[in-house]
Amino acid sequence: MKVLNKLILILSLLLAFISCNKDLSPLINDKLELNLSNNNSEYNSTPTANLVTEAIKNELGIDIVFYPESNLKNNSLNLNLDLTKTDINERLIDKTENDIKSLYDTTTNKDLICISYMKGSQIKDFIKERTLKNNSIDVHTSGIEYDITIKGGEIQNYNITRDGKTFDLDKQYKVAFIYYEYDYKSNFPGYYYGNGFNYLEVQKTDKKASDLVIDYLKNNNKYSFLNKINSKVTVIDKTISDENKIIPIYSIQGEKYKSEFTGINLKTRGIITAYIADSYNNDYGFYMQDKYGDNNDYTSDAIYVELDKTVYNKYSSIIKVGNLVEVEGNVDETYTGTGLTRTSLISINKITLREKDVTLPTPIELGEGGSRTIPNEHISTYKGNVNQSLKLNLNDGIGFWESLEGMLVKVKNPIVTGAKGGKNNALESKGYFNLFVKPNNVSNEYQVTPSNGLIIDVEKNDYNPEIIRLINHAYYNKNGQKPGDSSSFKNGIFNVGDELEDITGILAFNVNTFGDGEYDLLINDYITAKTPRTSYTPLADRPKATLIGDDTHLTIATFNVENMYATHEKIPYIAEIIAQNMKSPDIIVFTEIQDNNGPDNYGEDGSPVVDADETLTNLINNIESKGGATDYKYININPLAYLEGGEPGGNIRVAAIYRDTRVEFNKRGEAGSLDHAGLDENGDLILNPGRVYPQEPIFKGTRRSLAMEFYFKNNKIVVIGNHLNSKGGDDPLWGAKQPVVLSTEAKRIKLAKIIHGFVQEILSKDENKNIVVLGDFNEFYAANPMKVLKGNILTNLIETLPFNKRYSYNFQGNAQATDHILISKNLKNHNPEIEILPINTDYMGQYSDHNPVISRYEFNN
Repeated sequence: MKVLNKLILILSLLLAFISCNKDLSPLINDKLELNLSNNNSEYNSTPTANLVTEAIKNELGIDIVFYPESNLKNNSLNLNLDLTKTDINERLIDKTENDIKSLYDTTTNKDLICISYMKGSQIKDFIKERTLKNNSIDVHTSGIEYDITIKGGEIQNYNITRDGKTFDLDKQYKVAFIYYEYDYKSNFPGYYYGNGFNYLEVQKTDKKASDLVIDYLKNNNKYSFLNKINSKVTVIDKTISDENKIIPIYSIQGEKYKSEFTGINLKTRGIITAYIADSYNNDYGFYMQDKYGDNNDYTSDAIYVELDKTVYNKYSSIIKVGNLVEVEGNVDETYTGTGLTRTSLISINKITLREKDVTLPTPIELGEGGSRTIPNEHISTYKGNVNQSLKLNLNDGIGFWESLEGMLVKVKNPIVTGAKGGKNNALESKGYFNLFVKPNNVSNEYQVTPSNGLIIDVEKNDYNPEIIRLINHAYYNKNGQKPGDSSSFKNGIFNVGDELEDITGILAFNVNTFGDGEYDLLINDYITAKTPRTSYTPLADRPKATLIGDDTHLTIATFNVENMYATHEKIPYIAEIIAQNMKSPDIIVFTEIQDNNGPDNYGEDGSPVVDADETLTNLINNIESKGGATDYKYININPLAYLEGGEPGGNIRVAAIYRDTRVEFNKRGEAGSLDHAGLDENGDLILNPGRVYPQEPIFKGTRRSLAMEFYFKNNKIVVIGNHLNSKGGDDPLWGAKQPVVLSTEAKRIKLAKIIHGFVQEILSKDENKNIVVLGDFNEFYAANPMKVLKGNILTNLIETLPFNKRYSYNFQGNAQATDHILISKNLKNHNPEIEILPINTDYMGQYSDHNPVISRYEFNN
């Protein structure tokens, strides 16, 4: 950078001199070699990449450009340019164009430009996280300047400006970047999971960076563009001066979340306990553990060594489980989206074999009778960024698991609490598989469900830190086997409550399927159920409803059917659940009913498909064929295309079916997507069905609530179905920021106020109205949005169940209630009852990720 600055200054002076003294131009050589190269290791911002970003910015009219250094084959650009010519185009011969194009890796679309929009705050966070992840700047920009100083892996200074002024964190900027990925591990942040599947629109172009640089040089014949080559970062790297000194692994790990040696080059020694060589994902490395350890519960004795393929191939003959090796490399804290890190060694210089076939360290035993007691109440009691805490808190889950990072552990008598991926969904098997378990007899008894799973206690902030995720990672054990890929694990069938034999593995911190991270066990041995399953539990053997309608009892249910469309293969199974397990309730409110062609955006005629008549008709026909009720009719109001969130193209909505020989539904009006149901002077719906204040801006990107009016034995019942915005976007439970920030909660509170207000309007006209408010609220019954929704006018029937039965969903092994049924005061006089059928969350072979919830009311007249 200093060389470049000198070059720019000289060029500027020369050009200024030329402009004022044309007669002196012959004193200048005819040609100047423009050498843009990085000759100062203190700066990681390469002039060549900065020239590329400036070219993209100007040629495409972009606010800010990101360009990864890894996309350049060569960071040095040499052009022979004629300063005596007024038009560089005259000197830009084919050879020069080829020189420019040879800089780029174009084999995998790495040279193609994509365009999107990002908020300033997203841009700032992205730059910071990428810098921390790599302990250097690897993303070049144009349009903003930033200055980051890192010392020992910690940011000492971070400043970002635009045109020398404060960067606007609230503004949306037009951003260019190269394809979607900056490397094989990290996606561009403009594409993210939010409410359903919200994402920033990304416009692909046919523009290539190499062509844009050529055009840029052609269009800038005065060299003034050189003054804009910026984007500087200062990286201060510390090293251990005594190159022969061995730093023990436990000293590297220390008693904090982040190593004091971050960013330092050093040597350490350990026994390889597992290794990975995954050419498909370009993933190579190994875990190693100190031979003896320091007997300090606060310090881990193990660490991960991250390798590139070249280094792995060089040392593959000695990377074997049981070998004691000495490793030289840089200490790194690899960040996930949570802000927590995995302590690793990167940029490996040398691996030396010290001893072969060493006995592996004895695994730390966890569970009843084990050597370490697992916390069973709080993930974290720390307030602030746990990375800044002075010492691990072993009474918190997040501190306890960090103290074992990378170490061999044994989980004693584990019990399955949930599953994700693999064959968990009987109809859509996933390539990955996570199994969640708890060590036996370590949990609070009142949180153990009837199926022997675990339920959260929101009021006590207890999200069961004792749950461990088992993952089918590709790590090899001492026998050269990958137990995680075995049929007994990846393709095995495990129901909640199943008991497993003791499991040995490596405690690690890894990214989960949502892009966040959590502690989990990389299994090092085969997993065995004490009573193995060879097939799914059939629906006939799963729970069945006890609350059934009759002459004096009305049944009303809610069921999230998870993205169900007309031709989905799950429809016969959902129909069987309704017919046989739920016993054909009188009214069922569904969430996640998709349009007829599901996630496809358009029909055969090229126009958007929004109608769900085929989806609901097909469901009703299948209910009848499965021995269920023959009198179902459907209620549906189509949303406007693509405006209510959920899977892109699916147009999910709240809909309902009802038994027209059991309840009376009198349709009034023809409500459109944005038509409010309204109330007459008696508190009856003007539009039946209608939507609840659908034009309120807060409903943007969220399913509108559906209001319906029925009669049962001359008793009027208003039913309001709901599906509030998801929790996607909240801080993860296992994150650095504690307590977690629930950023999506504010929207649910506002939605709850609108729904509560509508109920209050009805009751103000007739306080004895029978009102049922139900659906998937994406919230826990003790959380603020549900408290707002209830106010002092509604009762949540979920809260009348025994504590350990209050769950309709399972997230990462934690049973929880997000589907609710609330009733008005008058319905409390009609012997209200409720039950949840755990036919999905407690079983592998799920047909939805939610359980149906059924309520029943007694009407004697």
